[in-house]
Amino acid sequence: MAGKNNDQKKILIVDDQEINLNFLEEHFSKKVGFNVEKAKDGIDALKKLDTFFPDVILLDNIMPHMTGHELVKVLKNDSRYSKIPIIMFSANDNALEKASCLNLGIEDYIVKPIDLASLRERIKAVLSREA
Repeated sequence: MAGKNNDQKKILIVDDQEINLNFLEEHFSKKVGFNVEKAKDGIDALKKLDTFFPDVILLDNIMPHMTGHELVKVLKNDSRYSKIPIIMFSANDNALEKASCLNLGIEDYIVKPIDLASLRERIKAVLSREA
């Protein structure tokens, strides 16, 4: 799957922690073969979506300026973006917060620390449902 081609899946990774962004970008671009864009918060993500239409969004929940929860509300209420599958990750293991996010229409909610093998499988499952 590596290499630039028209079948290459696109992923937008949104996280305010640069170390997480770089780690996930490295993994998904080099090891999985995705075309990766990064955003440092929800506001930055909205700007990226003007020119980059991902197959899936990997989204941190706890961020400054606009939380993942707030970004999901914006995306799901915009017909241009409402169908993009979103997998949210968070250090928040609160069952009510998880349920609230799932009720907004995200595909999955993962509690940190992230297991990359599990995350790859969850993304694969989400993308196969969208195909």
